[in-house]
Amino acid sequence: MPHQLEPRQSGSCAGVYTLWPAWVPIPACGSFLPREVPPWNLSTDELEFENADESGGSETSVQRAAIGGRAAELATLLSTPAGRAAGLQTSPPPLYLACMGGHEGCVRTLLEAGAVPDGRTANGRTALFAACRGGHASCASLLLDRRANPNDRDVNGCTALFAACAKQRVECVQLLLTCGADANLPAQDANIEPPPDLTPAMLLAGSPVGMEPQGRGWLCLQALGQAGANLNARSGIRAMSALCLAAAIGRLEATRLLLQSGADIEQGDVDGDRPLALASYHGQAKVCCLAPSRPFSTSPSRAPT
Repeated sequence: MPHQLEPRQSGSCAGVYTLWPAWVPIPACGSFLPREVPPWNLSTDELEFENADESGGSETSVQRAAIGGRAAELATLLSTPAGRAAGLQTSPPPLYLACMGGHEGCVRTLLEAGAVPDGRTANGRTALFAACRGGHASCASLLLDRRANPNDRDVNGCTALFAACAKQRVECVQLLLTCGADANLPAQDANIEPPPDLTPAMLLAGSPVGMEPQGRGWLCLQALGQAGANLNARSGIRAMSALCLAAAIGRLEATRLLLQSGADIEQGDVDGDRPLALASYHGQAKVCCLAPSRPFSTSPSRAPT
């Protein structure tokens, strides 16, 4: 019997955007179960310190200028060797804060003053991660021009590409893929044992928003396919592909796009249940209508118990 998929409840995370959105079935204890507190919480208020304990409530003048987008003030503060030495070695890095707000002038000023493009916050996130998460492609481009690593990962394994896909930042996704981002690097939640992998394609395949044709999520998923992402990669304890997940939870346009992009309709999950069998079992009639002309099975590998 195809495994029952249960939507995860938002619980205490209402109002908080997560890199693992509420629709994703969380593999735990061998099954898909609701999870009360999701990993990778990202506050919807981007213009604040991501980790309050990093600043200790006493941010520096350079940090404040970076947050406020005041490039001229930054240039003055960083005009001397002593100012650069003191101003660029704070946490969170001023470059990260400037990218969080999309302040291109500040990003340019900081880079010219010697800011390290791949400087990290305490949780391992880089300025490129912040820029792409916020959809600030011009800031991301400046960082990539300075050889920022598009495949750097934070403590949960999230890359800038994963963050851009999570928020469906089409221009940033396209830019990152053009600049060498690995479309197959999965994110992991270290709080789950064993940690389930989640690829950018699988993240998008189950999204309830932005997946209409030419929608933001649809365009991100299309870009991944065109860049050669492995659309048949399997994830989690259930070893589901993006196509299996999209079909099982009724994401019609995602299923259609994955099929058009070459995803394997015959590849099943850990129990051998293939995408259209999962769609049939979960009552996704519209997805079942996407059946190709060649023979396939819509029957579960085991009878329901």
